Amino acid sequence: MMRSLYSGVSGIKSHQTRMDVIGNNISNINTIGFKSSRVTFSDMLSQTSYNASRPSATTGGTNPRQIGLGEAVSSIDMIMNDGSAQATGKNTDVALSGNGFMILSKGTDKYYTRDGAFEFDANGNYVLPGSGYYVQGWNAIDGTLTTSGVPENIVVKSGKTMPATATTNLDYAGNLNAGALTITSITYTGDPSGDSKAVANDQQLNEMHVTYTDGTTDTITAQSIDYSEGDTDTTETMAGKTVRVGQNRKVLSEDGTTLVTKTVASVGFEMTSVHGAEASGTFGSDTATYNFTSGSFTIYDPGDGSEGSGDSTTLTTQSVNVDGSNVIAATLTLSDGSSLKVSSGFYEIGHSVPVTTVSTVYDAEGNMHSVTLLMDKAGENEWRTYIAPTVSQKGYQTVVAITEDDGTSTNVYLNRQEDATTGETSTKLSNVTFTSLGAIDTALTSGGSLYLDYDNGNGAQPTTVAVSFNDITQYSGSNTVYPTTDGNSLGILNSIAIDVNGVISGTYTNGIIQTEAQIAVAQFINSAGLNKQGTSLYKESNNSGAARVGTVGDFGFAFTPSALEMSNVELSAELVDMIVTQRGFQSNSKVITVGDEMLETIVNMKR
Repeated sequence: MMRSLYSGVSGIKSHQTRMDVIGNNISNINTIGFKSSRVTFSDMLSQTSYNASRPSATTGGTNPRQIGLGEAVSSIDMIMNDGSAQATGKNTDVALSGNGFMILSKGTDKYYTRDGAFEFDANGNYVLPGSGYYVQGWNAIDGTLTTSGVPENIVVKSGKTMPATATTNLDYAGNLNAGALTITSITYTGDPSGDSKAVANDQQLNEMHVTYTDGTTDTITAQSIDYSEGDTDTTETMAGKTVRVGQNRKVLSEDGTTLVTKTVASVGFEMTSVHGAEASGTFGSDTATYNFTSGSFTIYDPGDGSEGSGDSTTLTTQSVNVDGSNVIAATLTLSDGSSLKVSSGFYEIGHSVPVTTVSTVYDAEGNMHSVTLLMDKAGENEWRTYIAPTVSQKGYQTVVAITEDDGTSTNVYLNRQEDATTGETSTKLSNVTFTSLGAIDTALTSGGSLYLDYDNGNGAQPTTVAVSFNDITQYSGSNTVYPTTDGNSLGILNSIAIDVNGVISGTYTNGIIQTEAQIAVAQFINSAGLNKQGTSLYKESNNSGAARVGTVGDFGFAFTPSALEMSNVELSAELVDMIVTQRGFQSNSKVITVGDEMLETIVNMKR
């Protein structure tokens, strides 16, 4: 009789404990990162009236006769299942999924939590604001992150600056069109106004026109000269002959019967390019002598008016002085018969229309500049890369020298001028060679380097930029080649973001995104064995095992940025458990009531 009373008492106490746990679960239904608990019961030691007996030859075995003495709480277990992630929109919040914890530090003490409602304090420390404990992880140095060391306090200060760095690498990627058409001819249009001495390269001088002081004219062709000075031979070739302003020449009279002496007032010319275009002009200076020989045109500038002294410039079919301001347009004929009209650029017969790439580079002071690199197809699997003819820009001169300089061939330049410092108009950088399968042939391709001298008045030192073409392919289709460079201008930290790996990245005012830190996580063999410390914190216990620290990638975890982990309490289940617990409590109390009534009946028997 008395045993039932104590059994009822034990049942009441155990169900009271279970109700306490249920109440705690429900009260933390909205606690960030809260892990619910459950109560498990077990029976208490039983009183044995008779022990079990073994079977014999005449009787079977008997079971023991035992009377239980009630129940007890066997364990209170934490349920470590993940809670749902709730988006908050706050960029410093994180929700961790997986059987792990984020690490917090207070002095030498380490705590563990699933509450990711972190933020940065006034000194840039990443903390749990309710306690001020520091979030542990690894800080990057100039964007380089190392996670092999011991975690430390994460610090990302507001207003942090990124120093300017000069560009040192230029890498090309993409595709060059294997079916690019080549240029078969170039027809250009010139503007020979004024005293221009430049027409185009690869030209032939067809005629020279002499105007005399009396207004009459004479024509000298490329094959013969009508009359030369002091000579009556009307068929003498003009090779080596001289026509000079102010010169007295004997020419036929207007009726063609006698030789008369006339004074040269000016000399003009007509030239035809081997590409078919024509140009003309007039030179009227009385200080210049023009000597025409077959295939060349020599301009003398003697101080005394006589031939053979002073400086001279020779225009031939191999070399011309090109003044880009006099070339206004050109029509390119391509290998498939189509044509392309252009008004600027750099083109050469036997090569494709160049692919123009513009790279942004930085000097050591953080000033931004542009470098144009051209690429054209020079063979079946070979492309030529070179610096475009440059024009000095205000406060900045583009490329003044490059490595692997092997010169250039005869070219046509449109709206371009020679570099004022070097006299160069184009310099070859490298040949990019591909295999027959379209891949880069690294054995035959060398990127070379560019030497950049910045004339911008701020004292920025020249830099050498290594160029690589290893990521380019050659397949038919289109040209999609593009350059990427390093280097940057001065930047100030503008905002931060956290990714699924717990990496904290900063976006700077110069547009660069740089790694700042990474959040560390800890895993325990028995995370349910951790000791709760309140405020959603845990500490190691004798049965949790030691913390194993690493990144989320090391353990297969993941962060959800701008979100917090909700409590994993299942409210519907808790309400059902509450009903069951209530009924269990009532039943155990009834056992006590009935036992009391039975004792009262026994007492009343004496009466």
